[in-house]
Amino acid sequence: MKFFLSYFKRQSLKILFACSAILLAINSKAQQTTLYYDIVRNDEVIGHLVLYKKIDGNKTLYKLKSTVKGKFIFSYSSEINEMVVFENGLMIYSFFHETENGKDILNETKLAGDYFRKIKNKGIFTR
Repeated sequence: MKFFLSYFKRQSLKILFACSAILLAINSKAQQTTLYYDIVRNDEVIGHLVLYKKIDGNKTLYKLKSTVKGKFIFSYSSEINEMVVFENGLMIYSFFHETENGKDILNETKLAGDYFRKIKNKGIFTR
């Protein structure tokens, strides 16, 4: 009888651990999503795109990363990184960085009261 109870406790703990791991994995996937795509031109992969979404309470974070290299008439390369943060459905921060054929474009915006502050150019515009 003692052996049976010991065996039953071990099996119960294994089942409890497995169920906890499954619930944690399901809960994590509901909070965080990552999607991967290939960028295709003429049946050839010329780049990749990654989309990422994370929900943490009332904040939602989106990230996008794209890399493309190819040759059309001339060589072309582009790398894009974007990020945007929403809080209670309102955008509070955004970031955009693109490097296209060696030239950089950078835009960063942050919510400042009733305005958005464009950090790169130190400009202000209303929402």
